[in-house]
Amino acid sequence: MVRLYLIRHGDPDYDTNRKNGGTLTDHGRLEARALADHFFFENSDDAKNGSRRGVVPTAAYTSPAGRAVLTARIALSNFRLEEDPGTGAGLGQGGRPDLPHDDRRRIRLGTEEWTKELSGWRQTKYHLPADDPPPKMPALWDLPASAVRSRDASVAEDHARVAGEHRDFCRCADEFLGRHGILRGRSGPSGGAPEAPGVYYMDRAVYPEASRRSASIAIFCHAGTTMTLLSHLLGLPLPDAYSSLWLAPSSVTTVLFDEHNPPGSLCDGGQGEEGYVTVTPRALCVGGTGHLFAAGIDSADSKYEGWKRPSGVKCNYR
Repeated sequence: MVRLYLIRHGDPDYDTNRKNGGTLTDHGRLEARALADHFFFENSDDAKNGSRRGVVPTAAYTSPAGRAVLTARIALSNFRLEEDPGTGAGLGQGGRPDLPHDDRRRIRLGTEEWTKELSGWRQTKYHLPADDPPPKMPALWDLPASAVRSRDASVAEDHARVAGEHRDFCRCADEFLGRHGILRGRSGPSGGAPEAPGVYYMDRAVYPEASRRSASIAIFCHAGTTMTLLSHLLGLPLPDAYSSLWLAPSSVTTVLFDEHNPPGSLCDGGQGEEGYVTVTPRALCVGGTGHLFAAGIDSADSKYEGWKRPSGVKCNYR
């Protein structure tokens, strides 16, 4: 059924093209190329090499940040991209001129402002031992799990400070899903069902089973954005999602919109309105890096983290 793919940008170079959200390091480009070679491609049956099963998005979107745009451009280079106006940073790099345009499936790549880096969501207290705390406080998703799980008062205060922005983010996410027919609450013969967290509906008449089964939406964005969206979709407390997950650069998180109402069954709490199917998000894979394994590469050490570790890992990775 409907699948949502959330892809973190490749290994970032924040300094180059900083005004437009940075770009990718050379290793980050390799990571994005691995996505094209081992994830985003059309199915094929080769007598010599066997069958290959890839993902062809029916819709693709990117954060406005240059590092996310370039990741999308390279990762989807097996297809013919039609980019919306405004998707501009770094678009001249990473294509596949070796493939004739007529031989590539057409995919429209849009920009979604709400998927941008949540750069203002920062801690007000530095929780890690340090002689000199950093000049810029770490992001909320970089909180040590010990602070979250011991219920440090500053954690609740920091999350309360961004509560309004968090509500706006969730509203924008639901509006985005609604444009793809995945609705929170709806009107029906009985007057509509009440909204419940993490419960969505799709209209069978507009989206029959065949179209739901083939639908796949790809969003190229950021670690904090993906964890915030997962928290919303799966009903996880936001601090716990932040402190319990890590998403490697170029990793793919897959969310299935699981269906619970087969045709002919009573749905929506027994109301029997069979025109709608209930769908609930379920994470099939969080932070998948199988494409890196297939390409024979590992996550790069970040030059911004202070010691040898990939971007976003705070300690003990190696």
